[in-house]
Amino acid sequence: MVKWLNYIIERVYESQRLQKILVVLLVGISVVLAVLIRVSSFWLNGFEFFEFDSYIEYWQAKYVYENGPLAWYTLTRNNPDTQLFWHPWGRDFIFTSYPFLPMWIGITYHIVKYTGLALHEWAALQPVLFASVAVIIAYFAGREISSSRVVGVLSSILLAVL
Repeated sequence: MVKWLNYIIERVYESQRLQKILVVLLVGISVVLAVLIRVSSFWLNGFEFFEFDSYIEYWQAKYVYENGPLAWYTLTRNNPDTQLFWHPWGRDFIFTSYPFLPMWIGITYHIVKYTGLALHEWAALQPVLFASVAVIIAYFAGREISSSRVVGVLSSILLAVL
C-alpha cells in the first residue's frame, strides 16, 4: 500500500499535467463542498432567509426590480417607502447599505424569472452563487500571493468550509 501511494506521489510530483489535473479536481471538490454546505439548509426549510439583514437586502432588491436599478439611489429618509424601517425617521439606505447585492439581484432577476424561481428564492440562492465563485477566486489569490498551488488549494478548501 505504501509503495503504491509513494509511486502515485512521485508521478504527480514529476508531471506538470497531473499536477494541473489534481489542482482542478481539488478546487472542483472545494466548489462542490461550498455549494453543498450552503444548500443543506434548503433541503429542510426550502428557500428561506435566516437573518434579518437578508430581509432588508431582499426588500431593496424587490424595490430595484420593480422600480429600476437607479431607484436604489432614491432610498433616502425622505422617501416614504423607507419609513417602513426605523419609523418615524426612516432609513437612509444610500448611506447605510451597499448597493451591489440588491442591484445584482434585482437586475438579474429579469433573466432568472423565466426559470420559475420567485424573487425571494433567487435572493436566497445568492450566498450559494457567490460562495462558489469566491472559492475559485480564493484559489487564484492564494496561488498568486504564495506562488504555490498547494496554498491556493488550501485557501479554496478553507473558504469552502467557512
